[in-house]
Amino acid sequence: MATARIEAVKIIDWDSFHLVCAESLGFPGFYGGNMNAFIDCLSYLRDDVGMTRFALAKDECLDMEINGTESFNQRLPLVMDTLLECISFINQRYLEAGESPAIKLVLL
Repeated sequence: MATARIEAVKIIDWDSFHLVCAESLGFPGFYGGNMNAFIDCLSYLRDDVGMTRFALAKDECLDMEINGTESFNQRLPLVMDTLLECISFINQRYLEAGESPAIKLVLL
């Protein structure tokens, strides 16, 4: 099972959110550091094209563990809400392509 661990305590603003995610998820060096780029990178989890450090099998799911969720949500509710919306959007993309959702958020 593929697991990405995101330490929310390291996230203090949008820039640090993108830095932490890029490191944890293995985004490429040309990652744009915005939510459109975040969505794009995670939309290729099963394509093995180097957009993340993960190359999932057909029905495999990435467990994305967010450590420190409660504090993260209290400190940066807009970032947390946007993250949830984007993961939902990404999974919807997979469903529309006839695949199973590719990301499971594990809120710790």
